Amino acid sequence: MRGRSGPSCRKFLRFSGFRVSDVITRKAGKEKISMTTYTIDSDDHIATTTGTHKPEGTDHFSSLDELSHLAELWPATRLVRIWNSLPGATTVKRFTDRETAVSRIWKALQNGGGDSSAKSKLRRKNGARSTKPAVRAGTKKAHIIRLLERPNGATVAEIMRATDWQPHTVRGFISRALVHDLRLHVTRFKREKGQPAYRLQR
Repeated sequence: MRGRSGPSCRKFLRFSGFRVSDVITRKAGKEKISMTTYTIDSDDHIATTTGTHKPEGTDHFSSLDELSHLAELWPATRLVRIWNSLPGATTVKRFTDRETAVSRIWKALQNGGGDSSAKSKLRRKNGARSTKPAVRAGTKKAHIIRLLERPNGATVAEIMRATDWQPHTVRGFISRALVHDLRLHVTRFKREKGQPAYRLQR
């Protein structure tokens, strides 16, 4: 009969193939505690992963602290791209600080926004940021789009005259209705005399 130090005992001590989440689940007994692991690739696509498989060329994280550590060297623009790619996220141009950005991204992931690649694929499939959206003719939206399609675009003042809107309403409409909802690629530029204007990219 083999002693406690024999091979039959040692084979039960091999934990090298377990993840942290596996160990926690086993220690929890009947009350299973699972940890979701996220992966992020160079194109900023975030996806969940199961088991020990992690695609090559990706970083992974399972907590806010791990995400914060990864994001330490990321430029602020990447955090904005990641946030804007999450399902249901309201498009932003910047965050007040890095901590806020990381916290909001993590919170969105916990609320079900765990597969940003699906949103990106849907955008590509539907012709993301198309310059020919389905807009009802004769509406203010259609009129504004026609103004923005001009080579010289349109200024806020020009759109105000065409719609009788206030400046903040014009800017909000471009950001929300055109860029966020219709996925149009509207750029801000300066005309020859330095006058700021907006233009719909073709």
